Amino acid sequence: TVDGLGDLTGGLAMNIVYHKVNGLDTTDVRIGLVNVEGSLTAGGLSAGLSEGTGAVLLRNQQGIGSFYAVQAEGNVAFDAGGAVGITADKLQVTLNRWGEDLTESVATPGGLYDVDLIDNETRLRGVMSVDIGGVVQAEGQLFLELRDNQTVTLSDASAVTVDQILIGGADASASIGTGDGSASF
Repeated sequence: TVDGLGDLTGGLAMNIVYHKVNGLDTTDVRIGLVNVEGSLTAGGLSAGLSEGTGAVLLRNQQGIGSFYAVQAEGNVAFDAGGAVGITADKLQVTLNRWGEDLTESVATPGGLYDVDLIDNETRLRGVMSVDIGGVVQAEGQLFLELRDNQTVTLSDASAVTVDQILIGGADASASIGTGDGSASF
């Protein structure tokens, strides 16, 4: 179980190191995953994972607190709730609460798994199609990034705090609107 993300079970390799980082007593735990399954939740988006591989990285520093990062990939089924529909082939789920960008190879029962995360990332990436209320559609090599508590400025210059879902990608097609008022890209 990873706080704020969910539960994963399957084959794992664990490495625990006690050392000093910048003079602080530090415990680092690396868990490499293979043939995992479970449920993951991030920013209101729930996903079931099967036939997965990945890594969980944990750090506890005396007097500072705990940090964690997860990168897992495999077959994913989604429950985005409401009017958001997502279909996907093999996807990667990422969550980085390490406090900085993170690049590392983690041992799994089947070899090494490469982790490459951006600071504070919460993202799904891979080949998928997304439909939001029949108004916004996108298909191709996409990512969905969830950002909580973002301040945005409205057209009347007022500011509000919202949760955002960013959709981006490459080799993708998209359309916005319905009927005669739609545009494709």
